[in-house]
Amino acid sequence: MDHAIKLGWIYELPFGRGRTWGSGVPAWLNHVIGDWEWDGTGMLQSGAIVDFGNYRLVGMTDKDLQKMFKIYKRKDAQGVERVYMLPEDVIQQSIIALYGASATSPTGWAGPAPSGRYIARPDSPECVQAYPGQCAPLHHFVRGPWSASFDIAFVKRFLLGKGMRVEARMEIYNVFDAIGFAPVAGLGSTMSGWEVTQASSDVNGSQWPGGRMTQFGLRFSW
Repeated sequence: MDHAIKLGWIYELPFGRGRTWGSGVPAWLNHVIGDWEWDGTGMLQSGAIVDFGNYRLVGMTDKDLQKMFKIYKRKDAQGVERVYMLPEDVIQQSIIALYGASATSPTGWAGPAPSGRYIARPDSPECVQAYPGQCAPLHHFVRGPWSASFDIAFVKRFLLGKGMRVEARMEIYNVFDAIGFAPVAGLGSTMSGWEVTQASSDVNGSQWPGGRMTQFGLRFSW
């Protein structure tokens, strides 16, 4: 990721003693409406760079590939939702171009020849590649989509006097349940080989598994 925008805030609600509203309320009511706080952090970051490698782009340019490289969700024959980075027609035709050649067929293909826009091997009838980069660029770099994540916390403090207080916190991580899909180049021989199967989480998934998570805490200070 080349770019990241981070922000954070702490907002003390204007209710209770010493605040805009309710500054003169009795102590018991101040315990209810006073000393509330809303905290939060957020991060927006650019997507990871993916390299499609030494392949030919047919029916499209690098700019076209970048434009279409985003999250696509579709259901398979069993009704299970799958996630891909390229349109289905590009994937299907690329599978044919990469794995559908036949040495015994008069057409050179085991079935219909690929058509439309697709990713193909660097070799072609016009150029037989003897070394990497001879017939097609060594790299086709594209950037994955931007991702965003926000965490918030609600804090309530109870002042007990003589420097003692109790602080209760409710923290919500990834409050919008955003999934930071890890972009992939695919290039497999089946649709599953082009599927996105990973998303952002911590190293071992034990502290933050990647989805929305809530935790509660209680602190006594004196």
